[in-house]
Amino acid sequence: KGKGYASRLIEACLEDARVQGKKGVVMLASDRVWLAGKAVFQQNGFKQVDEYAPFQLLVQRFDGSPDPTFPNDWDERQARFGSGLTVVRTPQCPYIEDGAKTVIDTAAELGLPAREVELRSAAEVQTRAPSPFGVFSILRDGQLLSYYYLLPKELKRILSNQ
Repeated sequence: KGKGYASRLIEACLEDARVQGKKGVVMLASDRVWLAGKAVFQQNGFKQVDEYAPFQLLVQRFDGSPDPTFPNDWDERQARFGSGLTVVRTPQCPYIEDGAKTVIDTAAELGLPAREVELRSAAEVQTRAPSPFGVFSILRDGQLLSYYYLLPKELKRILSNQ
């Protein structure tokens, strides 16, 4: 921290996008866990163009193209997963698979039915994900509980308070 590594990674990302002829770079940020906060991107020339708490959408455009936006149907997307406990995930990395298993195992321990839904393509994530962090979500009765991995103790506390 404080050594400029994040700025160097961001600059490499921007340069790669320029070389590929892209119109700009869009980043998802959050001041919670699993994502970088927006400040590091703003320090590197990005501007915030949309927000869906706790997420911010930031962009650095290379041309005059319009600003990207978040979809405006998050409540409907979440409701489509129906009642009960649902983990929505992608096969992106082993930590996500482990997080999903933790939710399913903890639910079984509490006697709660739970299911897992895997989103397998970018198009599916873009149209079905229940939050801007499309690779992992925990929902209960069509409401987002978390977009990040929860340890069993924390998950039990949250599920017991509902």
